[in-house]
Amino acid sequence: MERIPLEWLIFFYTPYNQAWYTKWRKRGFTHVGSMYFCPEFKCWIVIEGLYGRLHTEVIDSNEAQKILSYVKRLKGVVLKGQEFDTPKFRG
Repeated sequence: MERIPLEWLIFFYTPYNQAWYTKWRKRGFTHVGSMYFCPEFKCWIVIEGLYGRLHTEVIDSNEAQKILSYVKRLKGVVLKGQEFDTPKFRG
């Protein structure tokens, strides 16, 4: 079975109203999220850790653009990377 590698966008930023415990985190990297485009359904999948939970959301291209614009407005960082299969270990 062939596996199609996914290209992910990983974004980091510091929100306007950050929680008190985030003051020890590096500025600009208080929040992290990831998203990738699913060509089969023509939608974006967003995965974020919010309030101690894993938040997964399916959004359209307009919403994805809003998220990336928000990150840019807050002087955040967006990285692009590929997902690779986990190597098989002998044992």
